[in-house]
Amino acid sequence: STRRHPIDFIESCYELCGRYQSMRFGLETRYDIPALTSVNALRAYAERNGGIRGARKTLQALSYVADESASTREAKLVLVLGLPTIKGGFGLGIPCLNFEIETSPAARAITGKHMFRCDLYYPSKGVAIEYESDEFHDGEDKRGHDSRRTAALMSMNRTVFCVTNEELDSYIATDVIGQSVRRQLGKRQRTK
Repeated sequence: STRRHPIDFIESCYELCGRYQSMRFGLETRYDIPALTSVNALRAYAERNGGIRGARKTLQALSYVADESASTREAKLVLVLGLPTIKGGFGLGIPCLNFEIETSPAARAITGKHMFRCDLYYPSKGVAIEYESDEFHDGEDKRGHDSRRTAALMSMNRTVFCVTNEELDSYIATDVIGQSVRRQLGKRQRTK
């Protein structure tokens, strides 16, 4: 329903177009599942049915939604960085989600991987933002893996920002990260 708070509605669209399910829809939380739909399919439906209540609001909301989100927290990070400042974000635009990058020989030597999937990625500037959840990035082995992956991406001239769960919950930390990403993207601060 489009009567929800606009951000809540956008987050619901992320879940419909993402690879996870959560308690939002009364389901057990699961990850790495097929998306129920896509942004293009939702947009096409709303455009074909413009007379239905909420179609216009849905089209507006979809301008801030991307396919392939892997979790609610990843979607939150996208919205914090991507929404316009008037809507509470940093106005950096919506990045590509879970974007695949083929590794260079040097990166392959560091990690043994032929492909990386970046949680959030701004391809025009080669900026990757990795959300490091407590669930999937805790422990010495996983931290070592993350460190090698970051080094490998940097060896490919990518800029990498890592964001933890605690940082995403901290206004001060999120502001520092958002401003750092803004500088790297070469975007000016906007008030709208």
